[in-house]
Amino acid sequence: MRHQGERSGISSGSVILGVAILFLVLVGGAGIFYWQQSQVAKRSTPEAVTNEMLGDRTFGRMFRTLQKTHPTDFADLVSRMSELRSQGAPESQVLAQGRQMMAAKSTAMTKTLPQAPAKELAAFRDGQVAVIESLQRHDVDQCARFTMTGLTIDQVDDAATRPLLIDSAITVFEASAAARDRPANRKFTGQLSDADSLALAQALRKQGMTDADLQAFVTPGALIKAPAAQQCSIGLHLWRGISTLESEQAGRITAQILALI
Repeated sequence: MRHQGERSGISSGSVILGVAILFLVLVGGAGIFYWQQSQVAKRSTPEAVTNEMLGDRTFGRMFRTLQKTHPTDFADLVSRMSELRSQGAPESQVLAQGRQMMAAKSTAMTKTLPQAPAKELAAFRDGQVAVIESLQRHDVDQCARFTMTGLTIDQVDDAATRPLLIDSAITVFEASAAARDRPANRKFTGQLSDADSLALAQALRKQGMTDADLQAFVTPGALIKAPAAQQCSIGLHLWRGISTLESEQAGRITAQILALI
């Protein structure tokens, strides 16, 4: 149903079609496991592996959060890496297995986010905004890639952005744990309500979205063909715009978007 008074011509259905394109590979920007080979000592006991992960200068805080929020997943990761080392597997195989396991676990976590409380979803949006803002300043092409398909840390050239990607992964872990422990029990219809669609359209306009931006956003297939700078700015406007709405409404819209992934 279209809102006749809204200049953008945005509709509840078209919003969802546009938004879905942005997050097809959300986890690629947030939760992919990446640990440089030079940082991994060749010790095989679970205790040694645990200490290495938790004490790592770059990724330690991410692993500490994972251990706290998803202890079983963390234990599975440690156990598998320990097992492979004990079997004499080359370190490249250990790392590849770790990446695969974290990718799978992160994907599973992302699927739980639609039931996360509004507070944790706000932190999740903030994490996305921080990464996009940093990439927009340093590399618009990478910003567009993050917005459209996601990026892993090893794909990001800017040193200032890499810690923000870790922060973003942490928000996924925390929101997933909150969804498990304190689910919002939302119900999803496959599209935004008329009221939420109108509120989002107005919020996006206030963030600076032009008519051309909105048309690219809501027209299936248009956003993926848009210039990199436009893809980047639309992603930024989206997260910022949602966060200007009332907390529960912002959480509801974010959850509806994530439910389509």
